[in-house]
Amino acid sequence: MRATHLFALGAIACSSTAPELYVPHHYAAGTQANAPWPMLSHDAGGTGRAGVRGARSSAIKWTIPTGAFIGMASPVVAADGTIYIGNSAGALTAVHPDGSRAWQTATMGGIEGAPAIAADGSIYVASDDARLHVVSVDGSDTSGAAASDSLVSSVLIGDDGTAYFVAHHMGCWSRRGGAISCDLDASKFAIAAGRLWLAGVWLLETYGTSPLELDAGLAVAQGRFGAVLDDGTSFVLSNGRLEAHDANGVYLWSCNLPATMYELHVAISDPGRVYVRLPTGVMLASAAGPVWSVDVGATVAGELAVDAEGAVYFGANDGKLYGYDGAGARIFAIATGGPIRSSPAIGADGTVYIGSDDGLLYAVGP
Repeated sequence: MRATHLFALGAIACSSTAPELYVPHHYAAGTQANAPWPMLSHDAGGTGRAGVRGARSSAIKWTIPTGAFIGMASPVVAADGTIYIGNSAGALTAVHPDGSRAWQTATMGGIEGAPAIAADGSIYVASDDARLHVVSVDGSDTSGAAASDSLVSSVLIGDDGTAYFVAHHMGCWSRRGGAISCDLDASKFAIAAGRLWLAGVWLLETYGTSPLELDAGLAVAQGRFGAVLDDGTSFVLSNGRLEAHDANGVYLWSCNLPATMYELHVAISDPGRVYVRLPTGVMLASAAGPVWSVDVGATVAGELAVDAEGAVYFGANDGKLYGYDGAGARIFAIATGGPIRSSPAIGADGTVYIGSDDGLLYAVGP
């Protein structure tokens, strides 16, 4: 199925002062080497871009129950192919690449995001029990620290092993599972160009790290943050537009969006091409103009994932995992047994993993 346009292309204005901006993703030194998908949206910049060709087959390779509905909990993939995913009941499940269960631990509160895999293979998990858990590769909860409020986000690990996460719009960090500090007004973190990128309500700022230079912030854009490339090119939602700014906040290009949006969820495809999550679909935007868009007729709640050839994958509340190639042709629409609010991850062989509110983790393709 070809993509259908949600809008008249002539009504969408794009402007550019800089073409081809893509810089390859950054693997934070604090994450596990060679892990194909060590954190939400793949990397520290949140680009959502895998280095391999993703699934082109609609075959469900396997499913495995996690024991409760999954909600926003999302999978990550370790260097040995082990997949980790949480659920609403506080269970973290480890799954071998063949779909067999490695272990499951249920000593946490509900998990509402993706874990992150540290350099030593440990899994960092933020939980509704107001703790950052550090789980070893055998499933034992080795350490952790308590916060003053529920932790309701995914975890990002920086170059020095510091974990960043959010407690009800308060930005928090913990150095290698140690004491938690929550002193920042933040809804999202990223790391690129040697800086911590901190997204407030409508302001994007960068800070030095190791330790945090909280008095040395640099405002680089106004808007809701989406992702940042290695060279510091950031993407924000501002006044109904997708905007790109360089590391110093200099405006590069923008593109009007076809729907009222209050958050920005993106994935970076080929040079100068950015997928934007729309309320009920996805749009491929570029500095030269919109490329294509599709409306699937159901709310898209999770993040987007893009493979090395520009194919995009996402779940929707109609319970389907969708895949579209870089030209906008539908690859598949695979039905699960419940709404999908989880975000996909792409394994080293191109298998796409995603959770569903039917409580199952799905492996699709490759």
